[in-house]
This record gives sequence, structure tokens and C-alpha cells, in this order.
Amino acid sequence: MFNDISWSTYLSVTAAIAVVYYFFLTPIFYRNEITKIFISRNSDFSNKPIESKNINATTNSENDLQELSGMQGNAKEDYYQSDMAHELMNELKKVFKKASDKKFLKEELIQALRITLKTYSPLKEGPFYGGINDLIEFECQSQCSIYLNEDETELLWKAG
Repeated sequence: MFNDISWSTYLSVTAAIAVVYYFFLTPIFYRNEITKIFISRNSDFSNKPIESKNINATTNSENDLQELSGMQGNAKEDYYQSDMAHELMNELKKVFKKASDKKFLKEELIQALRITLKTYSPLKEGPFYGGINDLIEFECQSQCSIYLNEDETELLWKAG
């Protein structure tokens, strides 16, 4: 049965299967990198000024342009905060790992979290604030067996 298949047929079929295989697996494994490429391309376009082709533009179209540029600024800010939130998550993992290994007391853990959160204070005003607080409360309980209520978690963000 296999005597009828030539090497060229075998190699071409194998190559075709490999191309299809990697075509479907690449987006799965490199999803974050591909997303970053598309976001960076969009930000290159958004940095260019928007020119109106109609010289006699009405005030409505000027307002639309202002709203559009404001939305682009919000998208950049959200992307920046998202990046910052991911960095904070990694830092918090390190803090909780160290606290768990060295059996920190509640006061020691609170101090370590305050020091970590001080660097990421812009996130307090962003959309990730509640999620970060929930994560801190959960990790304190699960990894360190320390209970922090909402008030204590909010106090972590206070400078001091």
C-alpha cells in the first residue's frame, strides 16, 4: 500500500498538514503577542492628526472630532493601566509567596502590601481598583490565612 506513494507526495502532504496545524495553533499560543501587534498598529494610526476634508466643517463635526480624540486618549490610558495592573499582579504574587514562605504576621503583610501598592497608586482611580482589592483579600486568606476586610484593603492604598 505504501509502495505506491512517492517521496514528493509524502513531503507535500506532510508540509500541507504542518501549515494547517500551525495556522490554527499559532493564534492560540501567541494570542497576547498578536494582540499587542494589532494594538500598536492602531495606536500608530491614532497618533496621526485627524484632518477634515470639508473646509467648511460644522460645529457638530468639530465636536465629533473632539469626542473621537478623547476616546482614543481613554483607550491609551486604559491600555497603560492594564499593563500596570498586570505588573502589579506579578508583584503581588511575589509578595504573597514571600509572606507565605516566611509566615508573615498580619502587620508585616500589610506593610509589604502598602509598599508594593505605593508604586501603583494611579490604579486606585482606574477600573481595576475593585478587582485588585478582591484579589488581595482572596490571596491573603488563601495563601497567608490572614483575613482582611474591605476597609483594611482600602487603607492599604493610603500613603503613610
